[in-house]
Amino acid sequence: MTAAQSNEFVSKLHPTLVVYLESGDEVQRCALSSELALASQLAGSENYADGNANEGGDGGIMRRCEVCNVHIQTPVSPSRMVDALQKSRAGSAQTEGYHSGNMPAKTMRAQFKAVAVGAGYFSDFHYEAWTRIPEVALTALHNRTESKAREKMAAYGIARYYADWREMIDRERPDFVDIVTPPETHAEICAYAAERGVHVVCQKPLAPTLAASRGIVEATRGVRFMVHENFRRQPWYRRIKAVQREGTIGEFTHVHFCMRTGDGWGREAYLSRQPFFRSYPRLLIYETGVHFIDVFRYLLGEAREVYAHLRRLNPVIRGEDAGQVFLKFENGATAILDANRYNEVEAADPRYTFGRMRIDAAGGSLELDTEANLRLKPLGRPAADIAYSRAQRGFAGDCVYALQRHFIDCLLSGEPFESTGDDYLKTLAVAEAVYESAGKGEVVRL
Repeated sequence: MTAAQSNEFVSKLHPTLVVYLESGDEVQRCALSSELALASQLAGSENYADGNANEGGDGGIMRRCEVCNVHIQTPVSPSRMVDALQKSRAGSAQTEGYHSGNMPAKTMRAQFKAVAVGAGYFSDFHYEAWTRIPEVALTALHNRTESKAREKMAAYGIARYYADWREMIDRERPDFVDIVTPPETHAEICAYAAERGVHVVCQKPLAPTLAASRGIVEATRGVRFMVHENFRRQPWYRRIKAVQREGTIGEFTHVHFCMRTGDGWGREAYLSRQPFFRSYPRLLIYETGVHFIDVFRYLLGEAREVYAHLRRLNPVIRGEDAGQVFLKFENGATAILDANRYNEVEAADPRYTFGRMRIDAAGGSLELDTEANLRLKPLGRPAADIAYSRAQRGFAGDCVYALQRHFIDCLLSGEPFESTGDDYLKTLAVAEAVYESAGKGEVVRL
């Protein structure tokens, strides 16, 4: 791309981007590393390459967007890019090199066609994350309430709505389906997709009972199936796991997590975000504690003994919202989950890390705070902060994106998922033992 061509590109494309991105209530800009700055730098050089730009594969310039960190190839012809923007407005899932609203640029043709079921609160995190995974084209959506589905479609460039999810799977013939619906709906959708050779990623809770969850795992044996268990993908747990593998403080002997989300007190508890929580006969462990059981398994291995005390603090809900869980693991390590959704913690965002963790080890300790800071204390030596990268976007350190990126990487490589159905059943078995222990008031052995 010559300097003249670059100037032409900037002068014609930049206004188009601004007009297009001003379609919402707020201006949403993605500067593509600043067109004007790049154009001036190109004036003295035929090709430009540094951390933000390099030669494109077919006569364009490859540039990194500083906002979303996606690499975008800008074509020689501004008219081609304008055409691409127009296609993206019409909902094309395979437009190359565009930015639309919150959606980052796609730089390659999608290798996987996806459809989705559900348009509730948490679906936003799923669908936004798919827009940042260029191998995926999310083409269609079903939700019981069409108006909610239309909102998601407009926000994330999803082209088609279906009133019947069965028709959607049959007509779209996707590579996989993303299920973000209440747990009692999962079994039927998973089985229907698997019978048609469609891979499945399914939100948790997997099903209302352990037996039903086992049925889902059996029904999906013929396809790739992954439970959307995203907490272990939070960047602080990946860094803690790295410390464990490095042996910096030796073998982990005990993990304690204290959770106080403060979203479950008062007569209006949960109504603004997840009102169905109020009617769950099981809540704290079924919906939230299961995440930490999975994290404990990730760090310590398989649990062999469980002792739990659960209670309800807010009388307007059905299930438990507070409790303490003690776990003993195969290797002798122990863990305590001290959790309640009723009381508050002083934190800018209580749902960023969901609480504080302390890990004791043979050679020291490690602490996680509510801002996701990690501090390492070797025995007999001063404590020090652990530097690591963590995002302030999406949900809880961008763990939804990280998990969905893992899903696609495994589809491409053929490697197994971390959260296979069979592995997740081990987490659910521990959660079931928690309820059994609380009900009996005694230790349950696994």
